[in-house]
Amino acid sequence: MKKFEEDYSESEFENMRPRAKKNTNKTKKKESKPKAKKQKKAKPVKEKKPGMMTSSGTTRKLTVLLIVLVLFIIIGFIILMYTRQEQQQLAAATPTPTPTAEVEVTAEPTPTPTPTFDTTAYDTESNDSIYKLLNKNTEPLTAQDIPDDLEYVNMPVVIDYITIRSEANAALDELYAAASADGIDLYVYKAYQSYYYTGDLFNSYANLVGTEAATYVMEQSGYSEHQLGLAVDFIGVLEDGSWAHLANSTRSSYDASECEESDVAIWLSENAYKYGWIQRYPEGKEDITGYYGQWYHYRYVGVELATYCYENDLTLEEVFE
Repeated sequence: MKKFEEDYSESEFENMRPRAKKNTNKTKKKESKPKAKKQKKAKPVKEKKPGMMTSSGTTRKLTVLLIVLVLFIIIGFIILMYTRQEQQQLAAATPTPTPTAEVEVTAEPTPTPTPTFDTTAYDTESNDSIYKLLNKNTEPLTAQDIPDDLEYVNMPVVIDYITIRSEANAALDELYAAASADGIDLYVYKAYQSYYYTGDLFNSYANLVGTEAATYVMEQSGYSEHQLGLAVDFIGVLEDGSWAHLANSTRSSYDASECEESDVAIWLSENAYKYGWIQRYPEGKEDITGYYGQWYHYRYVGVELATYCYENDLTLEEVFE
């Protein structure tokens, strides 16, 4: 300070003092408080509410979804076109198959139930009825049971004076006319026979083959449909001129059940029902009828019942019992 006082006048010194003071203060300020750079205040960020999105974010997501959808459509279209092209190529390469008949697949056969038939309109009990059922299990006829409308057979017979009931005789005439038209040489071997005559025939045959065997071939007294006047034993002429009857059986001499395969037998089996006649003891039904097959033995039952039996391959036992 003394130096300053010596070099400068008092006035000058005085003038300089306040400046120094100011400068000193400024220096101090700079040293004590260095200036800090002013920081920009950050704008307050608005909080997003849950479930809300900004307009720009929504636009971006919709754009992405639209692009994905377009890609799916394009890919699906390409797959569809490729599949269609493949099918067209396959159809062009494959020849059109020739239609074939449908083949029915046959399942395991089941037993065919016996067709039902309204039997209430058919009298199977009365001896006068053409539907009378007579077999080994029914009530037998007596010697006094004789039809009251017997008449001589009109068609050719083997022996004279063969009789039969009137209605059956008329049907027999129609059958004979049809057979003749087809070139079948047909005769009647036996028709009505009495109670006693039936017994004589059975006993004679039983003496040859035995009683048990005879019961499967011939009826005993009271059980013969011939006594009803509704049964006929036919006989035909074979190509060699012999009779087509029992003597032509290809089985043993004790078995008269052979169903002849002659034209006569075949024609009767295929046409007799049209005129009211049925083959009474057919082959294969022995357990039902109780008799061996007899191609020649036919029974008159009327066209309606005969047609039903023929179409359903039934015997009278199967219809009424």
